[in-house]
Amino acid sequence: MAVAAHGQSSRECQAASESLMHLTSVGLKANSGKVTQADADKPFMDSLMARIPADAKPFFDAAKSVSAKLVGLDAAAANQFLGDFSTALANVTAATEQICR
Repeated sequence: MAVAAHGQSSRECQAASESLMHLTSVGLKANSGKVTQADADKPFMDSLMARIPADAKPFFDAAKSVSAKLVGLDAAAANQFLGDFSTALANVTAATEQICR
């Protein structure tokens, strides 16, 4: 993964970490109940995405796309997307780790 380091105290790291925290919440809700539109939007708020480095954006965009598919689904229906969500979450996690180096 070719994502540049920005440091632990950088604005980029703070934004990526907050987005990742909210994205993890989406996964938990998908596993145990319904994901609302507000839940799916929270990890990708404009205030956060404006600080995500360009080289990491594709990973966040992919996670946003998968998260949108989970809106309104119960746990059983969401299950068909959890593999894609898990991959997207892993990629965002790896990108965040790189940003925060």
